[in-house]
Amino acid sequence: MADGFDRRAILTTVISATVVNIVATTMYLPAIPAIAKELGTDIRSVQMLLTVYLITSAVGQLVLGPLSDATGRRRLLIGAGLVCAVLSIACASAYSIVVLIVLRLFQGVTGSAFVVVTRAVVRDINDRSSGTARDMAGLLLMIAFVAPISQTIGGVLTDHFSWRITFGVLAAVSSLAFALAWLAFPETNLTSTGALSLRGYATSYAELLSSREFLAYSAINIILFSTLYFFYNAFPIVLIERFDLSPTAYGPIALLCAAGMFFGSLFSNRLAPSHGLDRLLIVGISVSGVAGATMIATAWYGELRLAVVIGVPFVWFLGYGVSMPNAVAGTMSVNPKIAGAAAALLGFLQIGAGAIGSGISGLVDGAQGLFVVVGGLALLNVLVRWIASRLMRPPPTRATPR
Repeated sequence: MADGFDRRAILTTVISATVVNIVATTMYLPAIPAIAKELGTDIRSVQMLLTVYLITSAVGQLVLGPLSDATGRRRLLIGAGLVCAVLSIACASAYSIVVLIVLRLFQGVTGSAFVVVTRAVVRDINDRSSGTARDMAGLLLMIAFVAPISQTIGGVLTDHFSWRITFGVLAAVSSLAFALAWLAFPETNLTSTGALSLRGYATSYAELLSSREFLAYSAINIILFSTLYFFYNAFPIVLIERFDLSPTAYGPIALLCAAGMFFGSLFSNRLAPSHGLDRLLIVGISVSGVAGATMIATAWYGELRLAVVIGVPFVWFLGYGVSMPNAVAGTMSVNPKIAGAAAALLGFLQIGAGAIGSGISGLVDGAQGLFVVVGGLALLNVLVRWIASRLMRPPPTRATPR
């Protein structure tokens, strides 16, 4: 880490920005049926709130990532926190699904700033071998802890008050992130030039896209994210409609499933310095692959009772918690000088995949469909990792003839 940085202040601000993005994507999910009822629309239209947020977040990262390399991370965090707070208040006041979708579209741009800056900052203050993977695992621990709690709070607020309160909470945490960035966050990008040209964008992205290592890690990230957001958007509908659970009851179940992500991330956080990201990545993908095969077998041959619908995803989340921080760390470490561009391109690919997964969720009905899609993607990642290990393996050296 560079001398003179207050690591505690930096990580506190990074955590607050991560929390904002988690709350923005998860807190209102148990309220999807309630939003549809109050605004007089169908559930698939309300599911678009997540999809459009992810789409604009993905596109925004392509612009903001290289911009943070050139002009710094701090000002992006300050602006994103302020704008997200204002848009959240507007969302809480919306009385039309069209207006709500448009507001979420703009809110996705602020989400792109949070994603790009937090990942780039982690790379700014660490090395590749252990620090980046360790802190990425720490952020995923935060996601694993906050995401289900956010959904639990969202369900309680929806049942006892209104879905609008969830966006009020988002406005509050966005304001907190803005204050921390303004008061306590130093600039961590010490190599910024102060300006960025179109040629700079093209050069950074061309270097990344020509890297076999970047493409291999990115493919794994794409599958992980598309699966996660498919699950997030489809799971509450399955539990609330098929198993007749209330939004309040959904939250603790989501917390139980996501506890697997927490323990997987904790495992990765502790072992990253001694075992390395590539070895842990294989472990995580293998665990998720076993869960995926179980999902497909259960969907075809077994009865999907509530205990099964909760228990098997727990194992998948366990593997996800090990896989994700190491996949991200590998992608971010291709060239530290363009960490912002790497975070942007990775984020675009991840969240674009998440938007696709979120969109597909509206076309899949029932727990069987949920298990088949999640299980199939988990097995696909096992195959992709195997292929990537062959592509990234250095060619054998030939003996020099005498």
